[in-house]
Amino acid sequence: MALPATETFTGTNGTSPPNADWTNKTNGIQIQSNAFTGTAGAVCAAFWDTDAFDDKHYAKAKCTTVGIDSVGPSIRIQSGANSCYYCLRSQDGKVYNGELVAGTPTDWDAGLTAPAAGTVLELWVDATTATTILYKEAGVTKATYTGKNALSGGAAGVSAWDTGARGDDWEGGNVAAGAGDGLTPGKLQPMGIVW
Repeated sequence: MALPATETFTGTNGTSPPNADWTNKTNGIQIQSNAFTGTAGAVCAAFWDTDAFDDKHYAKAKCTTVGIDSVGPSIRIQSGANSCYYCLRSQDGKVYNGELVAGTPTDWDAGLTAPAAGTVLELWVDATTATTILYKEAGVTKATYTGKNALSGGAAGVSAWDTGARGDDWEGGNVAAGAGDGLTPGKLQPMGIVW
């Protein structure tokens, strides 16, 4: 396969990991009602293992059911330690972005006002600075987190807290190189001149 990768989580309830393209980490992810959810009352995650991701990658997912618990995309999921950067759309009307390092979760802020169910939630490693993480809603940047150096590399995937919420329509891929600053040789310059 090739990146970007996509997943719709269609399958038998309780299938964990969702299929052969996924590897569970830190409690794991399962299929319920043709969507993804967690398996325990803690941060749960799974990563796409069919393709290798660059250090700078992204993940997107929709939170389709928000009655209880939390789901969202995840990046920098480590294959060894139970560690990742998570984005969890919670039942309390907020989105919590943060990091799970060796099994210990830390939110990066007090939570952002969550968009409506079905909105695409996104976590991106910035194209120019590997320690800057961007949170987006349907492609629009809503928060920028700098100095996030606890994790590097890893893979894109999904995250959840417990089994009540549902997520779907995942995408993960590599972040394209910057569009150019107008000063770097070989980059497109103003007026379309390459020098």
